[in-house]
Amino acid sequence: MKILLLEYFTAIPSRSVDPALRSEGGAMRDAVAVDLARVPGAGVTVLHRPGLAPPRAPGLSGRSVTQDPEAVLAAQAGRFDAALLIAPEDGGTLERLSRVVRRTGCRLLGPGPEAVCFAADKLRTARILRAHGIATPRTSTLRLDRRTPGRLLVRPLPFVLKPRDACGCQGRSLRRCGASVGRPGATRPWCRNASPESMPACRSSPSVIGSCRWLWGGRG
Repeated sequence: MKILLLEYFTAIPSRSVDPALRSEGGAMRDAVAVDLARVPGAGVTVLHRPGLAPPRAPGLSGRSVTQDPEAVLAAQAGRFDAALLIAPEDGGTLERLSRVVRRTGCRLLGPGPEAVCFAADKLRTARILRAHGIATPRTSTLRLDRRTPGRLLVRPLPFVLKPRDACGCQGRSLRRCGASVGRPGATRPWCRNASPESMPACRSSPSVIGSCRWLWGGRG
């Protein structure tokens, strides 16, 4: 079985990548690649930027590429039996790459684009979980503009402010006290990672407010 593996941050130009993200992505890629290569009958090919080859191991090889990941997958995924993608959900990156692989007829080893789209939307996920009786933090959207500090003043503390579709804890901001909320000049400190300028890839409802009552051991 021929398996194609692509990790996003090790497959795009270095000038556009946070070194920490590339290091983390490379570590995940190499761990998965070595494990897959141990499967009897499996051969794993890792797509990577020059100088970022995977470790040497039986059944594991690297293929250096310089094109955009979408173009590379469109051209090569159809030659493999299956593909595994490691990519961020924000900006629709993982969903988009998954659709490219699916169009080639290659099997995805992981969630399909529909599942990725669902899980990447934090607000939608929270609403579906609550509708099915699963306890989740109370969650809603927040418009980010000059009136945002005033809106936050009426929120019970503590709360979490985070982009709606960013991966993991990217862009998260925790507020335990209201000292800086609404104070002149304090806009950037409390939403420095969630301002419109710093979230160009987020969707139309860019931010999510979640009560910390459940996330933080009953605090608040």
